[in-house]
Amino acid sequence: MKCVFTLPRKTSRPIFLGLWIFALPLVQGCSVRILGVSSFPSTEFQPGLGPSGPKRFVDTSTFLPGSEASYAFTPGIEFSAQGGRLASVAQSDFDASTFTGSGNGASFSAGSARLSSTSACDGTNLNCSALDPSWTPGYTSDPATNHLLAYYPLDTDGRDLTGNAPLVNLGGTPTFTQLGKVGSHAMSVLNGSALVASDPSKVAPTSTLSLSLWFKTTHTTQNAGLLGKWISGGGGSTENSFVLYTGADSGSNQVGIVLAESSAQYKVLNSNNSRYQADIWNHVVATADGSFIHLYLNGKEVGSPVAYDGTIYPANLPLVLGRLRTGDPTYSFDGDLDEVAVWDSALSSTEIRLIYDRQAPKFSGTYTSRVIDSGNPVDYESFRWNTSFPFGKEISNGHETSTDYPSLSSDSTVSNGLMGLWHFNETTLGSVNGADFKDSVGGGNGYTLNSLEKNLPGKLGNAIGSHAANAGARLPVDLSGTKTVTLAAWVNFEPSPSSVVPMIFEYTANFNSGNGMYISPKDCQGSDYPCSFTIATHDLSQGYRVMHANALPFGWHHVVVTIDRTTVPNEFQLFVDGVPQTLHLSSIYGIDSTAYFANDSLYLFGRQGCGGCMMNGSLDELGVWNRRLTSQEVTDLYHRGSAKVNFQIRSCTSADCSNPADSHWSDWRGPDGTRATVFSEMNNRSTPNDFSSELLASAPNFLFSTFTAPPNASRFFQYRSVLSSEIDPAQFGPELNSVTVGPPHRYAGLPTLKRVAPLAYGSLNGFSESLGTAGCAGGVHYTLSKDGTLWYYFTAGQWTLSDGSFRHASDAATLNSNLSTFDSITGGKTLYWQATLKSNGLQNCELSTVSISGTP
Repeated sequence: MKCVFTLPRKTSRPIFLGLWIFALPLVQGCSVRILGVSSFPSTEFQPGLGPSGPKRFVDTSTFLPGSEASYAFTPGIEFSAQGGRLASVAQSDFDASTFTGSGNGASFSAGSARLSSTSACDGTNLNCSALDPSWTPGYTSDPATNHLLAYYPLDTDGRDLTGNAPLVNLGGTPTFTQLGKVGSHAMSVLNGSALVASDPSKVAPTSTLSLSLWFKTTHTTQNAGLLGKWISGGGGSTENSFVLYTGADSGSNQVGIVLAESSAQYKVLNSNNSRYQADIWNHVVATADGSFIHLYLNGKEVGSPVAYDGTIYPANLPLVLGRLRTGDPTYSFDGDLDEVAVWDSALSSTEIRLIYDRQAPKFSGTYTSRVIDSGNPVDYESFRWNTSFPFGKEISNGHETSTDYPSLSSDSTVSNGLMGLWHFNETTLGSVNGADFKDSVGGGNGYTLNSLEKNLPGKLGNAIGSHAANAGARLPVDLSGTKTVTLAAWVNFEPSPSSVVPMIFEYTANFNSGNGMYISPKDCQGSDYPCSFTIATHDLSQGYRVMHANALPFGWHHVVVTIDRTTVPNEFQLFVDGVPQTLHLSSIYGIDSTAYFANDSLYLFGRQGCGGCMMNGSLDELGVWNRRLTSQEVTDLYHRGSAKVNFQIRSCTSADCSNPADSHWSDWRGPDGTRATVFSEMNNRSTPNDFSSELLASAPNFLFSTFTAPPNASRFFQYRSVLSSEIDPAQFGPELNSVTVGPPHRYAGLPTLKRVAPLAYGSLNGFSESLGTAGCAGGVHYTLSKDGTLWYYFTAGQWTLSDGSFRHASDAATLNSNLSTFDSITGGKTLYWQATLKSNGLQNCELSTVSISGTP
């Protein structure tokens, strides 16, 4: 019999807090349900028929917003219109409420993470990427795995951060007032001043080693020691161990290393392409790996490795900074030293490039995120971020939009009119349809000529380079249908003492073979504007037109040249690092300045057959257009390479992420699972782990599974971003607007939800649940208690104390079948229940109601 009662208003009156008193006719078999409001649970009862009539109640708990005070629940539970459910894990950082990490030289403010002044370091004025165990190869806090013997930041004094070998004055008084390459200051040594580690035994590698430092000097022929354990230039190896040096012995502007074997033999490594650049910071690393000695300058290996017998003589000499010989100030270094480090292991080329890339930018800082907690181990599968501008991004074939990159003045049109685009990321030759370098807009591919170097450190990915006679590349580009051409590239110009007219580009095979041009960073053959940046056009009749500007400085610079024969006599335009340069006409002779260009090839690094035309240096990110770029497009191209946002990640087993989820992984890591690589816009491609694949115009968004070392399933996850810039961040600096780790997860930490107030009863006979629309694929399990302290579940035909785990809890059907026996548990006539919601992190779980029936 189904009974429905309508409360007549005349017989009802309010008493308190939404409760009503009413009178109903008593009909056998009918019950009355009073629906709860606010924090009051619903109750159902059956009116008695006379003094001995039966009575029954149904206690129903709902979990609507506003009823939270009636329940106790752990983190990971939220109340909704569907009931109590698993909360979404906060996996997106996009505003002040979620950007709650920490920074060294970077912090969150005004809607983005950016370079800033922090208590540790000011990233708006300094490079804050000093060596530390979180990212430096071979440097750990565990003595069993640490290989760093000594590390001298040289910011204020000669302290060694490893504690092994602090420095003291050897002679003179080194100063620490000059702005350093990394951190606040560098050590300046002059006129024989030097520092020495007085205990020889603390820094004494015997088989393998790595020496790393930054130096700056105005001298180009100075024979001087940078770092070593050396006492004389003659005699046997019993007097010496090793020394890293600059000097006339190896040629002007060169660096080298001498290592003494135990067999009293010296091994010397220097090279014609180990020339440093005067009056700017240079990074030099020397390694001995047990078989060969290697030398690196500014991130790339120089010279051919030299074999040694695998031993380093342990001379009883102190480590010295700033002198060639310990006891002789004659061969002292004059200049600045910074970030000096010694390992007893050999760093790899990838690890050396990591150090160079982190410390080379003028400004740098690190932002470390909060720890994301999913409650239980889950798979973190995807990673995406948004920046205000395409920082560190190569030119794409598509059009970036201001939706993805808000700081773009408008949707990017820089790819319009591209005739050729070379990223130079290839690591092996002959891999692009039989050619060596892919043209990303589908035109002619590039070919090497003689001893061209590949896989060098570039501004955006890899670069190509030349340090030998007639080493270069030929790129087929058909310009026959245009009178306007723009060339843009990142150029690393290095000292080239044998070159009179070092060339970045030449179009047509030589000066007189057709309508073309050549571009030189420092042409020293003329008398009107000697040793100046030169742009010259030429034709078949040997006519020419030559323009000059200030010579290109050494180091990486962005160069844009436009020759527009539709605007004669103002057809030339030059930008260096986004800034227009003043051009001067040097000479003109019989040239048809309005002619179309030829159908020929663009030659890189020099004119073929002209030894004095070869440029020492590197090239990266070369584009050729058949139009004039706007000044904004030129500025945007420079900004793409001058500021970067890179990432590393870690999955962890501890709440502070101090323990990696897999012990064989390094703590922070990049795409290859090591700390030597980073995630960046370079991975924003159709195949993220293949730099030769198509670059995407959209903001980065990729799956970890496309890389060689995706993170293990873990409860905790963290990322950090390394922000860097060559430009004053106050004018233009990297900005990180949001980061999202996917897929979306629900809290998987088995959160609990329990009734706070005891339910008084006489007997119990029913237990049921109802789920929300999302259901609960993982299931809901329950435990019951009489006192709110001891909790029981039903198993093996009896009520048993629970250990609090999901395994030691019962589902609703089991409780419903056995609830009437709960009085077998010692205690009073009160009941508490506790629900545990389970999920694998991808499933939701919504508990709408819990109902218990019995008699009062």
